[in-house]
Amino acid sequence: APSLNVVSVGSGGFRVSIGGYDPDLTYSLSSTAGSVAWANQSIGLAVVSGLAVGQESTVTVSVSCGSCVSASGTVTGSALGSAMPPTFDSAVPRSGGFTARISNFSTDWKFRVIAGNATIANGVVSAGGLGVLQSATITVESSRQGYATSTATVTGAANSTPTTTISPPTTTAPPAAPTTAPAPATTVTTVAVSMSGPGAGAGPVVQTPLLRVGRSTTLLVIAKRYRISVPAGARLGGTVASSSSKVCKMLGNSVRALKKGTCRVTLTVTPKKGRRTARTVSITV
Repeated sequence: APSLNVVSVGSGGFRVSIGGYDPDLTYSLSSTAGSVAWANQSIGLAVVSGLAVGQESTVTVSVSCGSCVSASGTVTGSALGSAMPPTFDSAVPRSGGFTARISNFSTDWKFRVIAGNATIANGVVSAGGLGVLQSATITVESSRQGYATSTATVTGAANSTPTTTISPPTTTAPPAAPTTAPAPATTVTTVAVSMSGPGAGAGPVVQTPLLRVGRSTTLLVIAKRYRISVPAGARLGGTVASSSSKVCKMLGNSVRALKKGTCRVTLTVTPKKGRRTARTVSITV
């Protein structure tokens, strides 16, 4: 009797392989549901089609030759069951991201994130790495043995509380040296300078503004100013909060100031190994 095996399952049927197939013999095919035909007769591969979702069918293969006793074998298979696309409750904003519960969560199914920066635990999707009020769309896949696979998306946004808010550092000028007589009133204009050479360090240095209207500052400079560690080989990225879109914008790997105000930037550091970190800073333009 021929040895039969179900080798693949699809949404409308399945495929059957005939073990020890001999093209010199005569084979006939029949099925209890749907229709069965050769998919590739030269290698003994048959296909059952026309089945409803999850419907079973028993395939019988009979073999004979001119001087042989006829024999037959059977195998039962079924089409894939119905898919279960994930559904979600409303997204809940949080600092740096949002959460969304999978409303049709079941331990019989496997759920995984296939697009977006998020994780799933106990049926709750947790998205991260977002700036203030920044939104993102997460794609989740649901799968189960013997059932069709499907995907669905959920969109949410971070709340208005930044992950970390730091004011730019300030420089306090040293007190004036005492004089024997009151100096006449004068108007002093402070100019930000960069000193180098033998005379460097001889007098007070005023720290230059991090962002000026019409100029750009690299993300690396911002990271150094706020003492954000960027390991060797790590990738440094940044996003400007939507609330600051009229004050500043991203320009490649730099932030460009558009007008005076507060520019909120989220810096993300992705090392070669280890977890990605994010930090949001507020910069006065």
